[in-house]
Amino acid sequence: QVSAWMRANLSFCVLEVPEKSARMRLEAGLIATVNHCAECAPSATWLGRSSPKSRIADSGLWLVQGLDAEPLTQTEWRAIKQSRTAHIAGSQPTNVKTRPPRDAKPPGRPRGSRNMSRKYAPLEEYLRAADKPEISLTFQEIESILGQPLPQSARDHRPWWSNPRGSNALSQQSAWLDAGYHVESVSLGERGYVRFRRYTKAQHPEAAPK
Repeated sequence: QVSAWMRANLSFCVLEVPEKSARMRLEAGLIATVNHCAECAPSATWLGRSSPKSRIADSGLWLVQGLDAEPLTQTEWRAIKQSRTAHIAGSQPTNVKTRPPRDAKPPGRPRGSRNMSRKYAPLEEYLRAADKPEISLTFQEIESILGQPLPQSARDHRPWWSNPRGSNALSQQSAWLDAGYHVESVSLGERGYVRFRRYTKAQHPEAAPK
């Protein structure tokens, strides 16, 4: 009966978040956002008001983990709104792009280019359109271009921004290499940034970032 009521009265939004760290951050951020929302109060008959755990009774939520986390930022909210994989359960998905066959090449890509995840395609398109000798972007700006947060490893680990040799590029690395750029330098941390520099045929695009 509970399941039947939920199907008849509730809808669900599904978001694809491949990175585990990003999923954990999204969950904690959503919980904290609701907890800090002055208008998000339970009804007067909510059974949680009688919970022996004061944090449940006070917060209006059936949990305690994540209550004191950092609420979602504006960048994270924009990423959720712009998610291409969100759809309402029980209806046809909207703005969902089907995955092409493994041997198919994304439109507009040069022959012989690296196989790249659609997640970082907006970054490649941005760099191609910019067509500048050098481009500096903050992590927040890159997230805005992608429409979703960068994985935490992008802020913590310099190799994430490396320029690999041969055909061993990861999806994010293919984005700037296929656009004609290599990472010249990167600053890690929450307020980090990355500097891309265009390379020519006479230059080797695979030097490690400084």
